[in-house]
Amino acid sequence: MYVITAGRETIQFFNQYQDFGLKGKIPVIGPGMPTDEHTLPSQGDEMLGVVTVLHYSAALDNPVNKRS
Repeated sequence: MYVITAGRETIQFFNQYQDFGLKGKIPVIGPGMPTDEHTLPSQGDEMLGVVTVLHYSAALDNPVNKRS
């Protein structure tokens, strides 16, 4: 399943994804927003196995982010 969510919608979706028994049955892929540094700390085990990709994260420990 390809999922695009952001903010509170992400938390609600993945909680329901797990509650409905879809975790482990239907894999989830998507862009990086569902697992970015803003929403991931509020999530739990329901995010394990979710595959996303994002070209940038403010949480990266690199010289460019340290200058900001």
